[in-house]
Amino acid sequence: MSERYYEAGEGEYKMLTEVVKDRFSYLTNAKIRILMDRKPKVDKLKGMMIFAMIKLANEVEKFLSETNQTTDGIDYIIFVNDFVWEMSSPKDRKRVISHELRHAFVDEEGNYK
Repeated sequence: MSERYYEAGEGEYKMLTEVVKDRFSYLTNAKIRILMDRKPKVDKLKGMMIFAMIKLANEVEKFLSETNQTTDGIDYIIFVNDFVWEMSSPKDRKRVISHELRHAFVDEEGNYK
């Protein structure tokens, strides 16, 4: 079991669902996992802390996330710095999720990019 990452809670997923519904309807069917990260990340070139990032799931991550309910696995992973999250207001948390979802889109064939 990882000591660095842990699965986000019900509240975070509820907030994600609300943000997708309100602002990113094209991601309604996307399967998104939120992982809280205990290790602070710093962009060394810019000298800035990274609050969160989104990643398109690769084939291995999709395979490892398959369940009985879905054979496709996840589409995206959002990594969130847990310290920043805990110190943020609910309004700022929504902003973080919204910002990360702006990096996700669907191409002409319906593939997540």
